[in-house]
Amino acid sequence: MNGLREVATKYHRQANAIAARGDIAGTLTTNQQRGIAYYRDQAAKVEALIRPEDSLEGDTRPTLAPTNKVTTADKVANPKELLEKVK
Repeated sequence: MNGLREVATKYHRQANAIAARGDIAGTLTTNQQRGIAYYRDQAAKVEALIRPEDSLEGDTRPTLAPTNKVTTADKVANPKELLEKVK
């Protein structure tokens, strides 16, 4: 997860660097606008790969008690049924 966050940050930094050059000149060229849009788009794609639970601090996922045993019915159950069993 940390690696993906770093990649997204690098894309944002590059877009910010292009935007800063435009600020010096007072306007952005068409190529600069396209470059910023490209880097922001790439950063968004990388951020979409980061799962929401990875960005949370601590472990908030439910854990099964040691007394819960896996049964044959659990092996063929769908994920929704398994989550209901945990609750």
